[in-house]
Amino acid sequence: MRLVVEIHTISLEGKKCHLAVKERENVVAYGTIISEGGPNVMIHHVPLGEENFKVSIDVVLDEKAQLPIPIKFGPTIINDAVGVIVGWPKELVIFPTTKRKGKPQSFVLADVPGQRDNFKEIEKTLPMSCKYIYSHVVRLLNESDTICIEFKDAMFGRPKNIRLLREDIVRFMEMREIGARQILVYMSQLYKDLKKKDKADYFSFVDPGNIPTCPIGTDGRDLSQHIADQLDAVCRDSICLIPYNTGYHWILTIVNEDKNMIYLLDSTSNRNRDDTWKTIVTNGVKMYNASKGISKGPCFKILTGNLKQSGSVECGYCVMRYMKEIVDCDDPQLEKMFAGCIKNQYYTQCQYDEVRSEWSEFVYSYVGA
Repeated sequence: MRLVVEIHTISLEGKKCHLAVKERENVVAYGTIISEGGPNVMIHHVPLGEENFKVSIDVVLDEKAQLPIPIKFGPTIINDAVGVIVGWPKELVIFPTTKRKGKPQSFVLADVPGQRDNFKEIEKTLPMSCKYIYSHVVRLLNESDTICIEFKDAMFGRPKNIRLLREDIVRFMEMREIGARQILVYMSQLYKDLKKKDKADYFSFVDPGNIPTCPIGTDGRDLSQHIADQLDAVCRDSICLIPYNTGYHWILTIVNEDKNMIYLLDSTSNRNRDDTWKTIVTNGVKMYNASKGISKGPCFKILTGNLKQSGSVECGYCVMRYMKEIVDCDDPQLEKMFAGCIKNQYYTQCQYDEVRSEWSEFVYSYVGA
């Protein structure tokens, strides 16, 4: 009798991993295995080699780190290769082994004394649509897991996607300070609604993650040129929305190309702090106008906003609320909408929750995608 033994190997494709450079202790990114390699596997028209994995870079930890296997005529640093499939030496790919045997790694907060009760208390305060995504990320996502959000090419004039970290979602659900990724997601939600209403041609957006904070002591000329380039990619005689972080505070800049006007909305009504940004964005619009053969410079006006933030962390949520009110209006007359300031009038939690619910439903639609 002949004995046949079958050996089953576990495929690594689709498995999450840590990516290191030079030595295994130097982890610079989180990624996903696309292919285990082999003699016939190609990457960017070049043989991958059996000693390398084909991976996608999901989350960058060290923005300045160099790719261990450069792409010919492509990105050389890891930060420029997010979402790109690259080769990675197998010896520098680490698979996390922190999961408990026989038990899924769930209820991450429950593993810390007192955190499970804290999670339940926070969950009680959330709108129903927020509970789904909050419960999902707290119970099922590890710190290295991400949710990939893709943006339509027409939105920013180029392909783009981002990876939302578990911490990004938790911070948003818990009404803590937020960054460009959370605001980007809401901009994509607004753009999706505009497309449904056939209003996308009336509004455009500039990616806040592509506008760095101007370093102190510089004239911001490079940043003005960057804004001009961004406007050139997205403007269509439309109202262009530009969220900007001054370094510690979110404000909303609106370029009305049709009227050659720039408006600024600041949820703390601080008129003096934003002079540098006013100069930068005005020069950027001037450069953009010059490229279109328009010699007249834009006018600039600060709109105080009828409603403001009441605490110290809501500025990002206010910017999203401002954008919602602008795109929801059939005829947004910005000076009428935001020129006046009612004393001691602030956005309510219900008004923030409208934005948070839309954000949550949009993100949840990508879970498992």
